[in-house]
Amino acid sequence: LTSLNLSKNKFTSIPDCIESYNNVAFLNLDGNALETLPEQIKNLSECLVDLSICNNRLIRLPKGLFQLTKLVRLSLHHNQLPLIPDLVSTLNRMKLLNLNQNQVKVIPDAFATLSNLQELLLEDNPVTVCNAESFLGCRSLRNLRVYLNYLDYYTSWKKDLFAWKPISGHGVKYPPCEVLCSGPDAVWKYLRLTLQSKTSLSLDLSR
Repeated sequence: LTSLNLSKNKFTSIPDCIESYNNVAFLNLDGNALETLPEQIKNLSECLVDLSICNNRLIRLPKGLFQLTKLVRLSLHHNQLPLIPDLVSTLNRMKLLNLNQNQVKVIPDAFATLSNLQELLLEDNPVTVCNAESFLGCRSLRNLRVYLNYLDYYTSWKKDLFAWKPISGHGVKYPPCEVLCSGPDAVWKYLRLTLQSKTSLSLDLSR
């Protein structure tokens, strides 16, 4: 058994015996009523590459989840997660992390270690803190989606924005060419000025 679909079963918990499915590469737990997962989920670390726990009631993530170091895709949208633990840094093979529609307020600096991350989805979260350092190591990032209207704190970029791969997002406009050519500080100043707008637009830094 390499694929296990347990979606839409109204589960409020997952039994510890989940660890016995030690060949499962894809596990779908969408559409249940889970508030957390058993620590025994860590025993799937040698096989699990795709884990989806969307449309549940997750309020915390167990430490065992961050021992699933072969994970490539982790989908957690439509839950109630208030934060992303720094242990996320251990999931360095991950290419997609979907956290849309949670309660995340702080984007952790731990994201900086996720060099293989290509898509980071954080729409519909009340994000108020986002440091440039959080993405310094995300050299594969293609798609960053986060509503920036909530943001009230910034730091300066530590690298030239021209070195970034194409990124799309929400809440900002296309900076004019003259702004991009003026460097990171000018870009951040421009972005701060756009935060008053409630229109969801895009940031495109492709070359």
